[in-house]
Amino acid sequence: NHGKWHDKRRRETECEDEDPKVLIIGAGQSGLDVAARLKYLGVKTLIVDKEPRIGNLWRKRYEALCLHDTVCQSSSIATVLWSAADAGVLGYDHMPYLPFPPTWPVYTPAPKLADWLENYAHVLELDVWLSTNIISVKQDPETHKWTVSLRREDGKERTFVVNHLVFAIGLGGGTLRMPSYPGADEFQGKILHSGDFTTGRDYMVIDIPVMPEGHDISKDLYDHGVDVTLFQRGSTYVMSVNNGVTKVFGSLYHEGADPDVADLVNASFPNWLNHIVQQRVVKDIAELDKETLDGLHRVGFRTNDGIDGSGFGILAWSKAGGYYLDVGASQLIIDGKIKLKNDAQIKKFTKDGLEFENGSKLEADTVIFATGYGDSRDPVKRVIGEELGKQLKPIWGLDAEGEINSVWRDSGIPNMYVMMGNLALCRFHSRHIALQIKAVEKQI
Repeated sequence: NHGKWHDKRRRETECEDEDPKVLIIGAGQSGLDVAARLKYLGVKTLIVDKEPRIGNLWRKRYEALCLHDTVCQSSSIATVLWSAADAGVLGYDHMPYLPFPPTWPVYTPAPKLADWLENYAHVLELDVWLSTNIISVKQDPETHKWTVSLRREDGKERTFVVNHLVFAIGLGGGTLRMPSYPGADEFQGKILHSGDFTTGRDYMVIDIPVMPEGHDISKDLYDHGVDVTLFQRGSTYVMSVNNGVTKVFGSLYHEGADPDVADLVNASFPNWLNHIVQQRVVKDIAELDKETLDGLHRVGFRTNDGIDGSGFGILAWSKAGGYYLDVGASQLIIDGKIKLKNDAQIKKFTKDGLEFENGSKLEADTVIFATGYGDSRDPVKRVIGEELGKQLKPIWGLDAEGEINSVWRDSGIPNMYVMMGNLALCRFHSRHIALQIKAVEKQI
């Protein structure tokens, strides 16, 4: 191939000589990880994404966004196996085959991650079609093969018959969960979802959080000189990054550890057992965070210890929210720099802001709902159709055995897989989807 690499890559990417066996929808970290695993297993794979650039979903998020997962995380079970006191840093949030360099920041900024994903696809020679829309998807009920019609940026259409379909569109698929309150049409300001927020500007804001990003956005608004009020609908589990990460995460992925071995140990403990272990760890973290938690309680911020006192882990598995990994917003709340409102639920919008059930009012020119994303099945059903979508099992959350629903395993629909998770989960579980597909291809 000396001197012919460019043409070879063009032909591979355009699927001129071989149609894909696998079509992956979504070119984020989950889709790229599965494609990388399949490439090295010799399975022809094509990724399609409607965005014009890989990583755009990270670029379009709020400017202050950094990953809450650090480069030194591990499973909470690590605290039982090794002492984290002297743990070095190897890395938790790496991707398969191409780890971050040693100079990589502990908390990855979203735009930096977006560029990394883009380069990851280029370096590993993954086949990606961007600015590509799905026209139709149909599954043969007998062979379980998928007929997928695509329209590219230039308007040209192409149809593939693939053996496997992978949805890698993220939790909720980007579908915003937006609550409805009376009087919204009378409100003279702006109503946003946190998914549409980019950066703080000079206006008064009431910020309504559920997901961890509600705190992040409030801090970003304060940093931009905005008068911001955080509305707390219910109690929140709060764990500082400085104390909690070391206690919960800092042992398995220490310097010199083999990440593949660490991943296996991490995943070897059932979630329900981890749940019990976490109950002990949460108490230790609370003692380390005592000053912060006491300060939050003094100003009326309501906290909890997670589901059954298990901290953020089971919350993340069960609902992907309800916790805050503190990177600075808590102290701003304690100091009154981020105002707090949690003495009553919202009743309605007014012309100038919000009215609450106890009759109190708050004025604002912008209201931001950080209320998360919808049912992850909905965007999948929009692609495969409602009838076939009825077979789809719930996505995310724990089943009766404590396993994550649908993700990385049986989705309820033959030859269809759902891939999602943070960088570490995608690194580990991408191999399981790839191996399942390879086994089917080899008729094992």
